[in-house]
Amino acid sequence: MEMEFTFYYLSVGQWISIAVFCVASLVPAARVLRRAGLSLWWSIFLVIPLVNVVALWALAYSRWPAADPPRA
Repeated sequence: MEMEFTFYYLSVGQWISIAVFCVASLVPAARVLRRAGLSLWWSIFLVIPLVNVVALWALAYSRWPAADPPRA
C-alpha cells in the first residue's frame, strides 16, 4: 500500500488558517528584530518547526547591535 502525501489535499479554510498563523507570527517577530537591530530574515525561521527553537536560542544569546552601548 502506497502512502499518500496529504499536504495538497488541505481545504481552503485550512490554507487560510495557515496563512493567518504565518502572518500573525512573522509581523511581531519582524518588529522585535528591527528594534534589536538584526536582519528581518531571522523571522522566516519562526515558521519552520524545530528550526524555530534553535533560532530562538541563537537569537537570545547573540549580540544585538541596537542594545550595545556606543563605544567612544
